[in-house]
Amino acid sequence: RVVGTVQRDPDRWDNKIIQVLRDGAQLNYLGSAGFSTLPDMAKIMMEHDAGTIIKVLQGMVTEKGVRLNANEGVIAGEIIDIIKQQGGLRFSEELANDPLSNKSGFWGRYERGAAEAKNAFYMLNLLAPMTKIFKSLDSAARCHTYIDIAMKRATGSKALTKQELEYGSRYGISFENARRIKELVDDGTITKTNNGLWIANTERWGKEYADLVKTFRGNLGQGILNTVLMGTPADLPQIVDGRVFIPIKIARAFGMKEDPRVRGYAQMETGLLGMPFQFFSYSFAAMNKITSAYAQGQVRNKYIAFASAMGLGYMSIYIKSQLTEGGRRNWENMDWEDKFARAFDQSGLLALFSDLYYTGMVTSAKLGGPDLGFGLIQPKFVDKPRDDMFGHVSQVASDIGGAGYGWGDSLLYDGLGSFVRGEYGTGAKNIIKDLPFARLWFLKGFVNDIGTGIEKVGRF
Repeated sequence: RVVGTVQRDPDRWDNKIIQVLRDGAQLNYLGSAGFSTLPDMAKIMMEHDAGTIIKVLQGMVTEKGVRLNANEGVIAGEIIDIIKQQGGLRFSEELANDPLSNKSGFWGRYERGAAEAKNAFYMLNLLAPMTKIFKSLDSAARCHTYIDIAMKRATGSKALTKQELEYGSRYGISFENARRIKELVDDGTITKTNNGLWIANTERWGKEYADLVKTFRGNLGQGILNTVLMGTPADLPQIVDGRVFIPIKIARAFGMKEDPRVRGYAQMETGLLGMPFQFFSYSFAAMNKITSAYAQGQVRNKYIAFASAMGLGYMSIYIKSQLTEGGRRNWENMDWEDKFARAFDQSGLLALFSDLYYTGMVTSAKLGGPDLGFGLIQPKFVDKPRDDMFGHVSQVASDIGGAGYGWGDSLLYDGLGSFVRGEYGTGAKNIIKDLPFARLWFLKGFVNDIGTGIEKVGRF
């Protein structure tokens, strides 16, 4: 509808199709996403001293106080991804994410069913559990870090560095708040574990410290969100939500009217605009919170964090390569340059740039363009070229159109299209591998074996 804007209506038929495509891509492509969270540990190390991390890891199982610090993140409202059914939002943007939808009819049942399916999926692919573990680790370390900085500031300790002062100020540790935190330490409300880790105990701070509790928990939740990354409105451009503003001089030519709130522009909303960015949530967040942190000197352990990110990125890629026989062969045949580049891409250090680079490499190869890897770096995957022009155009468009378009293209052209072309075995194989849950890390090899067997039978 056009009333000053072209608005995105989730109940329009085109947006319903887009939502189904996006849901299908999530439930198929992210089967090993849990292993992609391993570099989160490196971001935790960027935020805290190595000694603090060691204390947390030592006491996570045996020290009750460490578990209390981890629970502070739950109280702050940041470690409830599983309850809120939003674990997948770390990697994928949605048109709708309402598991409590009360819409009637088929579409209402679809939305509720899809929400429950995604909640189960993100448990099975380990994304939700791994996210909870890393957020708990950061919460335990962050409570100690805030209190440690507060004590140094309140006592005028010379051990307080300029970086710690800036870090504490960014997260609400002003001199007055630091003084009040020291009072809680002095009266025994805030305690220490046997290995020297501060325990916040915010539930025992009392009514006279209610405003300080609110500040502490608010900044704790914000800090966790800035460490175990998910794209927020501060990270994502508006086009990710399917919204753009068009200069009114151009928009009037298409019958659009000026937006009443943003003068000089017409607003257009459609789910199509956001499709290319479906799996960019983490990449945008990483650019603002990892790459920018390095550029602005906000990383506390630069070299250790860099080495950890590379090592964990390598581990993530290696684990995922071992899930199928074909993946193991590819890994064994991969040159060290490719392994290094893939580890760097997985590390999140330059997430958005490396993702665009690999996408551009594949697209250039499909269009017959130059080798963007310059003979040193190979694409992540190489699709088998399609013979007909329509198939080739659609294949190239899938790189630009996003994961949802790519999933729909594969299901329709490689799956159902193969049946139409009389390639029954190949069609069945492709449909099976594109089904929801088919690429879960513990099912992927089994599903591939079934598909290969069916393809061989279909040839006879």
